[in-house]
Amino acid sequence: MIVKDVELSPKTKVANDYINQQNVTRFFDYGFSDECLAKRYHDLQARSYERKRLVSHLKMYNKQFLYHEGALTEVDKLADEKSVAVVGGQQAGILTGPLYTIHKVLTILNVAHKQEQKLGVPVVPLFWIAGEDHDFDEINHLFVTKGDQLKKHVIPQATNKAPASTIHMDQSLVQEWVTDLFRYFGETKSTKEILLKLEELIERSSTYVHFFAEVIRWLFKDTNLVLIDSGDEQLRTIESPHFKQMIEQNEQIQTSFLAQAEKLQAMGYGTPIELANDQANLFYLHDGQRQLLKRDAEGTYYFSKNEAVRFSQVELLEIAEKEPQRLSNNVVTRPLMQEMVLPVLAFVAGPGEIAYWATLKQVFHSFHYTMPPLIPRMNITIVDRESGKWLEKKGLALETVLQESLQAEKERWYREQRQWDVSTVANDVIAQVEQAHERLRSLATDIDPGLAALSEKNGQKIHSEVRFLEQKMEERIREGYEVELRRYDHVERHLSPLGGAPQERIWNIFYFLNLYGSDFLTRMSRVDFPQTHSHKVIYV
Repeated sequence: MIVKDVELSPKTKVANDYINQQNVTRFFDYGFSDECLAKRYHDLQARSYERKRLVSHLKMYNKQFLYHEGALTEVDKLADEKSVAVVGGQQAGILTGPLYTIHKVLTILNVAHKQEQKLGVPVVPLFWIAGEDHDFDEINHLFVTKGDQLKKHVIPQATNKAPASTIHMDQSLVQEWVTDLFRYFGETKSTKEILLKLEELIERSSTYVHFFAEVIRWLFKDTNLVLIDSGDEQLRTIESPHFKQMIEQNEQIQTSFLAQAEKLQAMGYGTPIELANDQANLFYLHDGQRQLLKRDAEGTYYFSKNEAVRFSQVELLEIAEKEPQRLSNNVVTRPLMQEMVLPVLAFVAGPGEIAYWATLKQVFHSFHYTMPPLIPRMNITIVDRESGKWLEKKGLALETVLQESLQAEKERWYREQRQWDVSTVANDVIAQVEQAHERLRSLATDIDPGLAALSEKNGQKIHSEVRFLEQKMEERIREGYEVELRRYDHVERHLSPLGGAPQERIWNIFYFLNLYGSDFLTRMSRVDFPQTHSHKVIYV
């Protein structure tokens, strides 16, 4: 593998300015340099955590997975009062979801390893699975090529707003879905081996979050990555006192969030999180469905004005103490809960996360915390050898391909190859026919005004027949260049799919494992990535 840096700006303005340490730095407590992380470590030493309960829970949780040895060894380090964690998280996408989840894990592992060496203390790589999330439509599919188009390959299971951690996984349905997926990928020498392993992991998995975790631990079996599920009921018992704090200071959380978000908006950065005065920033599990709580002027909590289920602050505090599994965090309070439970040295964030974390500094300060440094996760594009050589032959800069659609370049190339200007000739013929046919229409109308409509229709038929012939000629000409035109489409689907989307948001790691072998990710994780925040390109 060869790794190169490519200068691409994040499409999220907040993330772009944060990476360049411009304008938005006031919305964060730290930068992301080694000096900033050293200062963050020093600041954390004044904090204490329920390390004994945390270690016990993480051991129990990670031990259930087939490949758990590395994780359990790492969990023990958290018992050390000097230890800290590099944290990042994502929803439990099927087969790990889009590539950016893998890129996030690689960044977590990379940063934790380097900071452990630099700080001289245990630094644990920890992945926070957003198992409490209930948007199944975001995690139930991958993209595949059907014909010449990218289409969603969806698991057809209804969930009705249930948290992902509680959704029972229909093993036979998922097995069938996986088998179909690899039919679209195409059989290679690695296909059978991968399918056998996935079949084993499916049989071990009871929920989609469980399956996600089994797959992640298999993919990173040679690493010490630790997993935590935000939707795990046992974790809720550790979080219970923190939920109580959030309820007691609920109005302050929303006031602090709105004040910061409005400042961000005033600087032209938009609103990465919806602004609403009545948000309680907590979810409540009602009849198996996750409902976003609101708070009215009297301090009553509810999730629908027409719903009879309403809570006073005292009642919600009692739920937090006795039934904490009914509560979960939203996008505002999840980072806060993470800060309360874990000794977070740094949080690995994608561009969208950097944008919404920019609204949270005052929320953290209202609890007398500082916001952890945000480490921009690696953005990676995998370029196969064939596509790389083709781009070089065409004289196309990879930066251009990654930021723009190839369709305009494809049509420009096609126009240069054509020997016949069919369209001009067809337009000339239609103009001449129109002029000649005018005499015929005029004569028909003179003979009988009732023939006017018929003569008009006759002219339209002639016009249509010329266009039909034009279309057929164009098709025949295009067929002669079809191989090269399809190459444009192939390269775009591979590197910049759906008209310019980042590869990491569309493709899944198993597409590449199937192509390059089940050890592809292991080889990729051993790459010494340049310590920059430029876009990484891996040539394979």
